[in-house]
Amino acid sequence: MVFIAGYRTGKINIWNDLATLEERGKYLQYVKTLESLLCSGSWNNTEEETYKNTSYHLWRQLVLTCNSFGSRLINQQKYPKALGKLGGIEDMSSIVHCPPPPLFLSSRVQLSPVSIHNILEILEKAQGLISYDKMVDPDTANELKAFVKDAYGHYYAKRNKPNAALQYVTAAVNMHRRRNDPLNVSKCRLHSAYVLFQLGRYDESARTMKDILDMVENGSLQSQGNSDDYQLVLLVAVTYHNIAVHQLTVGRIGDACISSQNARRLARLCLSVSSRYIHNFEATHKRALSELTSVMEKEQNKDQVVTFKKLINELFQ
Repeated sequence: MVFIAGYRTGKINIWNDLATLEERGKYLQYVKTLESLLCSGSWNNTEEETYKNTSYHLWRQLVLTCNSFGSRLINQQKYPKALGKLGGIEDMSSIVHCPPPPLFLSSRVQLSPVSIHNILEILEKAQGLISYDKMVDPDTANELKAFVKDAYGHYYAKRNKPNAALQYVTAAVNMHRRRNDPLNVSKCRLHSAYVLFQLGRYDESARTMKDILDMVENGSLQSQGNSDDYQLVLLVAVTYHNIAVHQLTVGRIGDACISSQNARRLARLCLSVSSRYIHNFEATHKRALSELTSVMEKEQNKDQVVTFKKLINELFQ
């Protein structure tokens, strides 16, 4: 995450210091170092208008980086540090993309008080950064607040607190909707479908995911460039994956095989952004095929089962 590559103070290379902090997981110190640098203005040698525009851009990236670190800690299940990073963002003015969408296959874990404290520190830092109005215009602040709300939703979902998660994700959906940002609305609605699934509200979860696919089909989520193209494909892939998990849960095994295969095929089209989810997609697909085979073994004779296994290998592998 490069903000000011090559900036030097005496013999100290700031970028090397930041890289070392990130490598060691010192995310809060990383953010504070950049915050001090940007506030000092010591890197500026440009005209006032250019300086202002650059400052706004760098500050936004700082908030996004803070939010990103929080999401990284959540995914690593180091909950204490993550909340501190997201908090800093709401005071200044989130990560270029909202945190990656949570999958239904996440497992419950025992959280240590220390790790929870670290996550909260990061999230709170993110909130704090957003409130710094000298560096953030109102529209950008609203965008970043929505990203942070979604990250808090991710955090509470991972902690198996779906009621709290749903409140935050719903707030993020509404904020993105007011900004007329359909792609991020859909990402957050996918997260809300996940939380509804946690709550056992399976029909609502399924309807929400169907709405996302309908928006893609009718062109409501037209992308604006190559980066958005990949994000849109990833959104659809994860939606199909989560639909497959829902279908497995309610016993629609054949449909689950088709949905999980759709997720796998789409993921291969955007490996630059989907690689972190591939193992989830593969695990869900294998489970769907295994359950389908088990069902057929109960209903067919031995020769029919052999033929069926051959067919599904050809169709779905």
